[in-house]
Amino acid sequence: MSKQAFKFTMLSAGLLSLFSSVTLLSGCGQDRPGVRITESEQPEGVYNPLAEENHSQRLDNLIGTIKGEDPGRAFMAIGAIGRLGAKAEPKLEELRALQDHPDENLAAAIKKAVADIEADIAKNQ
Repeated sequence: MSKQAFKFTMLSAGLLSLFSSVTLLSGCGQDRPGVRITESEQPEGVYNPLAEENHSQRLDNLIGTIKGEDPGRAFMAIGAIGRLGAKAEPKLEELRALQDHPDENLAAAIKKAVADIEADIAKNQ
C-alpha cells in the first residue's frame, strides 16, 4: 500500500469514528434528536425535583447547601434561590439570617439574592 493510500485510509477511519461519536452523543437516530427525557415522560413513582409538590423540599435543599461547607456549591445555590424570585418567599427570613456569612463573597451574593426575591415579590403585588 502506498503512503498516500495509507494516509487516506487513516484519515477516513478517524473521520468516521469522530462523526459516529458525535452522532451518538447528540442523540441522533432517536425519534427526537438531542432529547433524553422530558417532565411528561417521567416514570410513575420517580422523584421529580421540578414538580410543584416538591418545591418546599427543593427550597430546604438549597438553604442546606448554602449552610454547607463547600463555598462553590453555596454560591451556586444562592444564585438558584435568587432566580426563583417570589417562589422563594417562604425561605426569605432564613436567607436574611444568613446575610452575615463569614465569607464576604457569599454574604454579598446572599444580599443580592434577598434583594432579587424582594423585588420580585414587590413586582407581583
